[in-house]
Amino acid sequence: MKRLIINADDFGLSEGATLGILRAHRDGIVTSATVMMNMPGAGDALSVAPPSLGVGVHLTLTGGRPLCGDGPSPAGGRPPFAGVPSLVDATGDFLKLPALAGAAVAADVERELRAQVEAFCASGRRPTHLDSHHHVHLEVPVVGEIVRRLAAELGVPLRGVGGAVRLVTRFYGLEQVRPATLLAIADEMSEDETVEVMCHPAYLDPELLHVSRYALPRVHELAALIDPAVRVGLAERQVTLISYRDLADPGQAAAN
Repeated sequence: MKRLIINADDFGLSEGATLGILRAHRDGIVTSATVMMNMPGAGDALSVAPPSLGVGVHLTLTGGRPLCGDGPSPAGGRPPFAGVPSLVDATGDFLKLPALAGAAVAADVERELRAQVEAFCASGRRPTHLDSHHHVHLEVPVVGEIVRRLAAELGVPLRGVGGAVRLVTRFYGLEQVRPATLLAIADEMSEDETVEVMCHPAYLDPELLHVSRYALPRVHELAALIDPAVRVGLAERQVTLISYRDLADPGQAAAN
């Protein structure tokens, strides 16, 4: 059986991102999402996520501010008592890649990522899986080691690790976010294979335009993900839509 997970990253990044992901699930083929727990909209995203949407944690070290940070010092320098000083710049914002890779201290990484997982679990949910913003767990070895340990402790899958699910990242950018790309991915799937397609559907809003350089393509992603022809095409190709939750309980495969 061909099994396809359509995971929407950046749940909670902005109201437009949250609403776009919910629409792509309700009216389209998105089965799964990962929430950015350090964003102000994370709580709202978790509160409105329907039970049918598998939700995991989009571990974040390269966008926004840490949950463990104390903010900037009065003089505008590096916060002297910041909880994770090796991960932030002089304003208290997370470093970007590649600066993060050269600066990150393992203890800071572990403290912040555990705080993000604990914040998710405090909502009363159990994450279906883990992945990371900008793939830092695949790009930065010290982060990868810690995230693998967290996934093992939780007993959940980790994107791109372990071989059980093949990750496809090419549904990205204006040239690729089309229904034809989704159907081409389905055509390339082998029998008895599980594939995850990463996506970022959203409605544009001021916050999204402010925090993300990848903004307009998200609207086109949403249009492709809710195109009825895609659902029909997947059914014709005998592709079953599932979420990461269904890997633990195959009997609950999504019927959408």
